[in-house]
Amino acid sequence: MKVLVIGDVHGCYFTYKRLLRKYWNPDNTLLVQVGDLINKGPHSARVLKKSMKLKKKYPHLVYFLLGNHEYILQQNLKRFGRAPGMERLRKDLDKHNISNSAILIWIDGLLTHWENKNLYISHAGIGKNATAPLELTRESSLINNRKVLRNINKLQIVGHVVHENGAYYNPKENAWHIDSGAFLGNGLSAILINYDSTEAELIVEPTARKDL
Repeated sequence: MKVLVIGDVHGCYFTYKRLLRKYWNPDNTLLVQVGDLINKGPHSARVLKKSMKLKKKYPHLVYFLLGNHEYILQQNLKRFGRAPGMERLRKDLDKHNISNSAILIWIDGLLTHWENKNLYISHAGIGKNATAPLELTRESSLINNRKVLRNINKLQIVGHVVHENGAYYNPKENAWHIDSGAFLGNGLSAILINYDSTEAELIVEPTARKDL
């Protein structure tokens, strides 16, 4: 069994779809996405609909994690019934008839992290000095951290911080950083890794023109 870990999609539907078609085989590969499926790019609703379908069809093979953009959208909808500062996203979701209730149900079901004996996957990672990474309102939380990661004796795989020079492995942290900025045209990065090891293959799917 393998694990395919996909970085921040940010509404790049055509890139996301192409990467899945080329590199994900549900017969032998788990799928984990690190969060921030939505916002910034032009096709968040399509990305969300496809992800919902995958989760429904493969509930024990597909895992979507909470990103800070999902969390912000959730909190805004709960407090205000709308999403201040996310007007483009809201218009796209309305255009595709995705209701607030459907969005909230989806986000409420997202995991903060996924792990096995060798891997720890989250949106932003466990910071070196984080004392309560699961307290999501903190800057050092698993969805907000932007500082150096702690070496936890598992391979961490994270997104969140855009690295325009590409995804990279940090040996001191024992961590892969895989947000390469798909919505900026830098490609969508992913890691393909054996379930029982830490030998990783980096995949970069070029950003589709329709996603720019």
